This record gives sequence, structure tokens and C-alpha cells, in this order.
Amino acid sequence: MAETVQLPDDIQRRLIALKAVGALGVCAIYGWFAIVKDAQVPVLVFLDIAVHEVGHKLFSPFGELVMLVMGTGTQILFPFVAGVAFAVSRRDLIAWGICWAWSANAMCDGARYIYDAPRGELALLGAGDGLGDWSKILGPEHFDKLFLADRLSAYVRAAGVATWFLAVGLIVFALVRSVKGNRREGGTRPRATAEPSAVLTPVGDLDMWRR
Repeated sequence: MAETVQLPDDIQRRLIALKAVGALGVCAIYGWFAIVKDAQVPVLVFLDIAVHEVGHKLFSPFGELVMLVMGTGTQILFPFVAGVAFAVSRRDLIAWGICWAWSANAMCDGARYIYDAPRGELALLGAGDGLGDWSKILGPEHFDKLFLADRLSAYVRAAGVATWFLAVGLIVFALVRSVKGNRREGGTRPRATAEPSAVLTPVGDLDMWRR
């Protein structure tokens, strides 16, 4: 079994700082598309669709209503729970933040899906009858509350925005802690002295060969 190489603390903190900067870039992309442009994130959208459909399959034995809700539900909960797992098992704030930023994106995507329920304007994957999940959930088949779509959508989107800011806050905290650790370490590191710590005694030609 290969042994894990433990890097010096100062190098480890620098790597954490670089990871945090990269993670903030990822979160910025998520926030730009999901919150500012109210659109799906390129590339990530395909992973979201896969998780969404897996949620339908996993919860299909529990009835149609649960199956419909847990498409969006799984899309939101999967990265959210993954973030908590990183926090508990590895105390990795950066991975935690990225996962929650992904979950925030899923919430904004779900909010857009809910908002479309009474309108039917989105192009839906595999909707043979032309109705999306939330059109059925809030429609006459189940709750018959389509008039609540706008309000519910606003709540879910607000939760997504709040989660995104929490995610960014976790990563910024990891970055600040790393930078402060490096500064503290640099301030307490002993300086090299110009003079040797011990006086060297000259050795003669005969003495240098004696043990």
C-alpha cells in the first residue's frame, strides 16, 4: 500500500489558497449563469439532468407524486449532502463550498422549472405529454395549485441565492485562514545568523587522521 506524503505546513497552506482561488472562480461561473443570467450552466447542465433522472428512477417505487418531486429534489439534495459529507469526514471547506454552490445552481434551475409550470414554455426532455414535473405536481392531477407556482419559485430561488453566498463564504474563510497561517508562520520563522553557532578548532596534519 502506497504511503501518503505529508507536505510541509507552509506548502500545504499555499496549495489550499490556490485551490480556494480556483474554487471561487468556479462559484463565480455558477453564480453568473444561475443567478445573474437565470440560465443553465454549460456542461454542468448535463450532470444536473443525469442526477434529476436518477432521482425519478430511485423514487419511482414510492408513487407518482414522490417520483415527480424527487427529480428536482435529488438534483438539489445530491450536491448538498455531498458537501455535508466533505465537511464531516474531511473538514474540507473548499469541497464543501463547491458542492453547495452546485446545489445553489440546482435550486435556481428548479425555481425556473417551477415558474414554468403554468406556462409550459421550457423545452423539456422526455415529456411526451408536453407537461413537466411541476405542471403535474401543481396541476389537477395532484395539488391543483398552479397559481402558487410563482410564489414557490421565488422561495426556491431565494434559497438558492442564500446557499450560493454561504458556499462562497466557506471558501473565502478557507482562503483567509490559509493566508493568515502563512503570514504568521513567516513572522515567527527564525532568521539565519551571520556567525556560526560554534567555534571550529583548527586540526593539524597528524591529528586529522586520528580517530
